[in-house]
Amino acid sequence: MDPTSLETLPGKAVVDSLVLNAHPACDGRQCFVQHPCPPKQGSLPGSPLTDQACFSLLHATTGDLQTELVSRATLPYKKLIQHSHSPCITPRFVVAKLDAFAARDPLNSNRGMLHELHQGEDSLWLVLERSTNQSTVLSSGSVRFVNNHFWNCYEDAGTGDVVVETVATTSDYLDTYFEHNLQADTQWAKRFQQPLRCRVPTGSNQTSVACAPLSASFNASLPFDYPTFNPHFKMRPDYRYFYAITPVTAQSKWFNKIVKVDVSEGGGTVVAAWSRPGSYVTEADFVPRTESKSAAQEDDGVLLSVLYNEPADQSSLGVFDAASLTLLDEYSLGGVVPFHAHGIVCPMNGRCFTNP
Repeated sequence: MDPTSLETLPGKAVVDSLVLNAHPACDGRQCFVQHPCPPKQGSLPGSPLTDQACFSLLHATTGDLQTELVSRATLPYKKLIQHSHSPCITPRFVVAKLDAFAARDPLNSNRGMLHELHQGEDSLWLVLERSTNQSTVLSSGSVRFVNNHFWNCYEDAGTGDVVVETVATTSDYLDTYFEHNLQADTQWAKRFQQPLRCRVPTGSNQTSVACAPLSASFNASLPFDYPTFNPHFKMRPDYRYFYAITPVTAQSKWFNKIVKVDVSEGGGTVVAAWSRPGSYVTEADFVPRTESKSAAQEDDGVLLSVLYNEPADQSSLGVFDAASLTLLDEYSLGGVVPFHAHGIVCPMNGRCFTNP
């Protein structure tokens, strides 16, 4: 789409895979996607159930969206890789959690594909070394989960590991959005696991990903989701803050609080929060006030979130100070805006930042 007019461009998607993951991993120069591999040249059309996983570069320079295959890896077993979500990127690596759909047993009352299938909780990872285009399959062993969102990841200069933080969910996460579940009491612990910090080794002959709880501030009954951060601190090991939405209590019907989390002490401590009785929140996107990359100014910006006031049945755009989470301004949107995620913010200089 044209970012100014929102008109659909005349180009088309020219890709040879049945699916590309959500959230391409981009560093400002290159964008990578991870997907089930296309069939090799001369072979029969491939099945979506495969033991072949690939990384490709995204290109859109000709008007058509195209992929350039850069790496292929063989998995220890076949997977239905249809929703391997949110890979992340560092200067030297791209990291993906190899999630896939699996058959349900027993079936449930959902309709469509999610009656037969759900996301499988698995432990396989795929890591691309960008300088060599070599991919390695790794495992987090008994730590099995669905990666709903990676956000910032960075390289640890001391160990060489890539540190990845993840919103870990269960196989039931996507069931949340069926009407019959939205009308019932929210079962947070049925949808979420405890958020994790994982260390992905990058040395030769190292295949075990080590994961541990990110913070005692969050658990499966009080999770967070839709994490954001200052885009100037992408891939930086000195990044300190992220922002997320969370329920006020385990009995909250939906996300009704915005939090600022400090990860500088090796865990994750909530240092600021905003909530208001009767109001629900959406992803809080970070808009930098300046181009500064100084660590002292990491939280120099504002957050934008669409708020829903349930008693008034009205939505508004909330503008929050990123340092204190003080509500600076609120603008009525003249109606109700449904819950949504993953906005794109464009400061006045014309540069746009995606999430994450």
